[in-house]
Amino acid sequence: MFSIEMLPAKDGDCLWIEYGKPDGVNRVVIDGGPLGANDALRSRIEKLPVPDRNLELLVVTHIDSDHIAGIVKLFQSPPEGLFIKQVWFNAYRHLVEGYLGAKEAEFLTVYLQKIEDKRPGFWNGAFGGKAVVVPDEGPLPQRNLEGGLKLTVLGPDAKALRALKRDWDKVIRDYMTPGSLEEAEELLKKDKRYRPGYLGTIDVHGLAQQQFVEDTSAANGSGIVVVAEYDNKTCLLAADAFPSKIAAGLKRFRSGVQRCSFDAVKVPHHGSHHNNSNELYQGIDSPVFLISTDGSKHEHPDQEAIARILDNKRRKVELVFNYLSDFNCVWNSETLKGSAGYTTCYASDGNGGTKTKI
Repeated sequence: MFSIEMLPAKDGDCLWIEYGKPDGVNRVVIDGGPLGANDALRSRIEKLPVPDRNLELLVVTHIDSDHIAGIVKLFQSPPEGLFIKQVWFNAYRHLVEGYLGAKEAEFLTVYLQKIEDKRPGFWNGAFGGKAVVVPDEGPLPQRNLEGGLKLTVLGPDAKALRALKRDWDKVIRDYMTPGSLEEAEELLKKDKRYRPGYLGTIDVHGLAQQQFVEDTSAANGSGIVVVAEYDNKTCLLAADAFPSKIAAGLKRFRSGVQRCSFDAVKVPHHGSHHNNSNELYQGIDSPVFLISTDGSKHEHPDQEAIARILDNKRRKVELVFNYLSDFNCVWNSETLKGSAGYTTCYASDGNGGTKTKI
């Protein structure tokens, strides 16, 4: 079995991945959503018997609050029996090696370092304790998890991490010394909230052809993008990354192939029109697209982003939304679904969350 649940993470991401055999399920978590969505992840963990609360891997893709704050809260007060075998997360120290939510990243560093001191190799151990980053040339990094899940890293590259370091310095200097565990721990004790701070007729092709301007956020550009493979099933998990970088990674992942085939794609940046381009979807073939957001903060998903998925698809697809909101309900039109060739799946209740079997 291989499944991806988009937990109800409000305007952020929190993916719960399960793979393996019925008598031996393995689990991976990618991001924890914003602070207000922490209960969803905690509840999902606590549904498991205490002896089974084990994660093969936790990936914190990047430092934006809607991905990291829920993880900080989880580490502050972890559920009974929670054991995380390893974490992939690029913190300030990994940027200094050469390569906005920065406060939350400093806070998370406090917790990760304490575990790393007790269990060397816990934090980015699969990369020798260094940054999760792809080389400019040569093969893409691949790692195999216990139970048979293979992860191929498509991003970030060193340039993206250097850009993040510049922004990190700028954001955090007035708050604390970047990378200082002592200062971060003192501030963490004082900061308990971790505050981070159009409906109408749809013309799918017209929307898809609207001018595209790519995201420039250093935090988003530094996101860890992976391809997860298990039992001949493949999923692209695209964080909030830049579509040009994802497209470049896909060309390296499947050299010489016009379109990379996936069984599911987690759409970049909650369906922002700045992170979903025609170029990206012209290189992807998938029957399922996962969109994680309640639209509360940035009114995602943007219509242009969804239109680009639909305008470039090669077959009928399913759009999976982990909430029903004012900003995605327009795609539930039976007329539009018939003319554009897609189906939809929304959360079954107002609390949000969906599970997709791959």
